[in-house]
Amino acid sequence: RAMKVLMNSALTGEYPTYGILYDKFLISKGDLPAPENVAVSLDEAGNFVFTWANNSTDGTAKANDKAVLVAWFPERQIKLAYALEAADRSACTATLAISIDNKGAAAETWIGFVSVDGKIASDSVHTGSLVV
Repeated sequence: RAMKVLMNSALTGEYPTYGILYDKFLISKGDLPAPENVAVSLDEAGNFVFTWANNSTDGTAKANDKAVLVAWFPERQIKLAYALEAADRSACTATLAISIDNKGAAAETWIGFVSVDGKIASDSVHTGSLVV
């Protein structure tokens, strides 16, 4: 069922020329409030710095929900960088270390949240594309 949702919403085109609509692709899905006012940028070392608004008082969100960060490099050997508990929701910033092997590569990035016990997640948000 999850694959069907993904295929119906995040894939475009027809065989053999499929494409991915990155803004529709979900890394996580759930009932926690999603990240708001998200952005991603590069720091001096070439790592990705994610930022978001503190919405820890919205609905079931908690200040100690954990940020989940993902960067996907579709054209590289090392295709994925991620952090499952990068920072608390209330921190409003977290850094994702990127391998030097991905220097010059384009990445698609996402952020989501998961509860401290790992039982509830938010829908992820596509934070855009960056070149390392």
